[in-house]
Amino acid sequence: NLATDKAIAGQRTAVNLQGISLEQVGRGQVLVPAKRFESTSMLDVELELLPNVTKSMSQRTRVRLHHDTSEVMARVVLLGGIELIPGQKMFAQLRLEEPTFALPGDRFIVRSYSPQITIGGGKIIDTLPAKHRLKDLKAIDWLNKLINANQVEQIALFIEMAGAKGMSMAAIVSRTGFADVLLNKEIGNLIQSGRLLKSDSQPAYLLAKTAYEQLKTEVFKIMKDFHKREPLQIGINREEVREKIGFIPEIFKLVLDRLVVEKLIVSEKDILRLASHQISLSSEDEQAKKQMETKFKEVGFQARTYDEVMKDFRIDTNKLRKIYQLLVNEQKLLKIGEFVFHREAVNEILDRIKGQKAKNTKLDV
Repeated sequence: NLATDKAIAGQRTAVNLQGISLEQVGRGQVLVPAKRFESTSMLDVELELLPNVTKSMSQRTRVRLHHDTSEVMARVVLLGGIELIPGQKMFAQLRLEEPTFALPGDRFIVRSYSPQITIGGGKIIDTLPAKHRLKDLKAIDWLNKLINANQVEQIALFIEMAGAKGMSMAAIVSRTGFADVLLNKEIGNLIQSGRLLKSDSQPAYLLAKTAYEQLKTEVFKIMKDFHKREPLQIGINREEVREKIGFIPEIFKLVLDRLVVEKLIVSEKDILRLASHQISLSSEDEQAKKQMETKFKEVGFQARTYDEVMKDFRIDTNKLRKIYQLLVNEQKLLKIGEFVFHREAVNEILDRIKGQKAKNTKLDV
């Protein structure tokens, strides 16, 4: 025996596994890098029944799935019909009675439950599928695309299938089984072609351009409705938008960053608004705004709270607060602690301090 730091395909190698007992190791188990792949209890496959089998395979037939060196019991859910005739192929979903590990493109055989006779086999297409209904036309269309796709197309299809949820880089590795070098190259090509978008978050997420367009429409509708409902507010809280759509944070940031780059929305701290949005005041609201600003100018240097100044106004309190916030956003009013001052008063105080400091560097308070 020879100690080695690595093993390559075709070599028989003994491995020292620490922290695991002999009873935990079984035939058919696979060693993989930690957190890179997932085990599965369902497989989407192309299944072929051997021509010499004496009878057709019906829905939910119990079979023995042989993949690599493992044997797992499974139920066959046929997706293209109620039975599979000997000598023919059909897409199917194998629902396993215990988890296993497989990669797209792997071959397998199936044997009858009893007697144990080989009756067919095929190719694994998707190792982490959703649960399909019988005669699921969307699933059949999806599997047709996937089985005929090259590697770059498979990557794009998986991410497009994820829709608005997007897919993390770790998930696409697990879903395809492709090497990092290949994935990074092909994802880069898909991003450059405009078919995919990639977040700058950690972990990085990928979003199909088609999903982005759908999410953009939803964001626009929420913001447009808000501006119509709240014409006096500069914008909507970004967290409110995220919760309404159900974004995960990484995809939300990706979509917003893209919309800002495209100059379709404006993001100011926690507030979002459409780039085309302009606050439009009614003549009554415009008059109230002027009166409020004048009132704070008259107060001057006197320390007054919002409630003290607003008590003389005979306007709906909710609307009054929005007009006040509008003046704050325009930086005409400044809130210092619990007190509110007009910008002109603050500027005058600052000018006086600067003038006094020019005469004497020591200031008394």
